[in-house]
Amino acid sequence: MDTDNNMRLSPPWWTLYRKILETIGKDPFVYVKEMYQEGENYYIDILVMGCSKARALAAILKPIYNMGNINVYVRVFCIFGEKIDGELCVDADPVKAVIKTVKTALKSNKYYKGVIDTRGKLPPPMAKTIGQAVLVIKKEVVQFWNDDLSDFYGNFNAVAASVFNDVLITNYPGDVKLSTTTESIPNIDNIDNDDKSNESNLQQPPNDEQ
Repeated sequence: MDTDNNMRLSPPWWTLYRKILETIGKDPFVYVKEMYQEGENYYIDILVMGCSKARALAAILKPIYNMGNINVYVRVFCIFGEKIDGELCVDADPVKAVIKTVKTALKSNKYYKGVIDTRGKLPPPMAKTIGQAVLVIKKEVVQFWNDDLSDFYGNFNAVAASVFNDVLITNYPGDVKLSTTTESIPNIDNIDNDDKSNESNLQQPPNDEQ
């Protein structure tokens, strides 16, 4: 890695880009393009194979980050080039709608383990702080070079679940909260995972629902 690249990773917008690249981008049907600048603002464009998956991803990703006098815009495009607006379709059960959207967006992601509907499963003190929907992420560390003087190698290091929490919307219509957690050891209980295994999801692209 050359010196110019090393220097440009230091600003917070480059840290954000790497967070998205190393989490959302770890999906065979998602391509995170190189971040680019127009004026004072930066843009992170994400191409997604499958329009239904693209719509779901656009609905759960934070679309804009304000960093002082700089804004970073995260935009999702269907592989055919259509820009997708982030809009969650909420039905009679908004919690189920959020869970379905998260599964559609992330089920082929290498870090994804499942989504839990926590309603009626938590004691009152926990229910006040943990969302009705909980995204379960594999026990993994996200690491990339970030010019971090507090780290011996200059790396950013974080549990994958916390990085997903940084880049996903956590509050949704219907007063629904999405939380993230790291998979339990040795396994996970009560996961709403109809996909049997993450490996099976990697064998075929998501269906297009035009």
